[in-house]
Amino acid sequence: MKECATAKFDETAEVHIRLNIDPKYTDQQLRATVSLPAGTGQTVRVAVLAQGNKEAEAKAAGAEYVGGEDLIEEIQGGLMDFDKLVATPDMMPKVAK
Repeated sequence: MKECATAKFDETAEVHIRLNIDPKYTDQQLRATVSLPAGTGQTVRVAVLAQGNKEAEAKAAGAEYVGGEDLIEEIQGGLMDFDKLVATPDMMPKVAK
């Protein structure tokens, strides 16, 4: 692709393939995902609501914020410096408030 480039920006290629399938039928639907070679280019900041040994597991897995009720209070106070929030099942009732 780069050897044939004529423009001064990154050119792309588009592919159309005729598969001869009818998407009306559930057994002939095509769904796929593509893993990009360099990812999406974004880092995801994760907050985990957990107690006990699950807190240590979350920190080891790379969570940016880990805590229990103290983290819930911080979030209620306005802490929103994360992209995803994950809670263990024992913390779900406390998240509901």
